Amino acid sequence: DTLLISPDSLSFLAVGTIIGGILAIIAFSISVVSIPMLLDR
Repeated sequence: DTLLISPDSLSFLAVGTIIGGILAIIAFSISVVSIPMLLDR
């Protein structure tokens, strides 16, 4: 009964990785747009 090998933990890990990737892409795209605007002022 190890935690990392059970199918529930693998699906939970996959969902968490996908959600984290989506949040990272959103944060990256916001910073790509907002940093040049801040530097332009």
